[in-house]
Amino acid sequence: SGFVAFAPDGKTLCWRGIEETATVGNLPKASVRFRLDAHADCLNAAYSPDGRTFASVGENGEAHLWDAVTGEHKTQLRADLEYARLFLAERGERRAPESLSSLAALQSATKNRRVMSVAFSPDGKMLAIGMLHAAQVLVLNAKTLEIEASFSPRDDGQRNLPAVTWDESGDTLFAAGDNSERRSPVYRWSPVKDELQTIQLDSELRVTWFESRFDGGLLVATEDPALIRLDANGAQLYKNEAAIYDFSGQGEQLLINDLGSVAVFSGAAGPAVDLSSRRMQPAYQGSDSLHPPRQSSTGLTISDWRNSLAPKLNNTPLKKHPSELIRSLAIAPDEDSFVLGGEWSVTRYSK
Repeated sequence: SGFVAFAPDGKTLCWRGIEETATVGNLPKASVRFRLDAHADCLNAAYSPDGRTFASVGENGEAHLWDAVTGEHKTQLRADLEYARLFLAERGERRAPESLSSLAALQSATKNRRVMSVAFSPDGKMLAIGMLHAAQVLVLNAKTLEIEASFSPRDDGQRNLPAVTWDESGDTLFAAGDNSERRSPVYRWSPVKDELQTIQLDSELRVTWFESRFDGGLLVATEDPALIRLDANGAQLYKNEAAIYDFSGQGEQLLINDLGSVAVFSGAAGPAVDLSSRRMQPAYQGSDSLHPPRQSSTGLTISDWRNSLAPKLNNTPLKKHPSELIRSLAIAPDEDSFVLGGEWSVTRYSK
């Protein structure tokens, strides 16, 4: 997935889109200063408070430090992914836990649950952890990494809580994810008072990021994609939605043109993707024929692709985003290329 991280002065940001290289640029036009080519699987990044350094972490558990001005690579830490995320939360300050038993307890509590976000309390004394595969938030002592509190919502249908953030006072923790009814509640929880408020969002997809505002409100990003602003009482002030085409459930309803350069969904009248220019079209605009999906060909064997994270070409794994399920396949008529349709992308591969 992608991310955006702003420098403390608000003039520079680091970002990464799906299947793109992490990039650092200047605002307001996001002109490129340099790219993090040495960290191809960069998952997230954060700037140090002085803005001179930023840290990045990857899916393979590597954490890196960079000079935020020149882009020079400063140092690298190899660890498991969870510890790498904690390293990122420390924003480059390697404060090893004082107790190895505390780290062992933390690793045990997060095992197979995939830590998705970390957030320091404003005073820096507590660290909240949100997880993708568990409806639970852990609150740690930021110095020792000992688990001081944990929170699980009373909703049995809550599937995860991957997004966490503190309010400006540090007295309240916000957590969000999605539940079995495809709703996205936000939980406002006080670790000290153990008080809980549930805020129902106008969204059917998981909350992926949010941040508290100085006025007590929240900015919330969801997978729709949408950006929602809430006031201090949890009331929705506005919702800004992006125009998208949803091709995640198309199955075999994927057509392809003669050259294999355009994919069309939901039949000939559906939206199209020009794979050369990487642009969406409301409808197919070409003159050549559209063909139903061919899923087998002599010398071109695509296997393990249906509803899979690991499709293969002639028994060799294909390069793709590790978290995206593949839903559809179409081999071009000339058999020199093929198209895979995933939950959020369409990719053309050469033979």
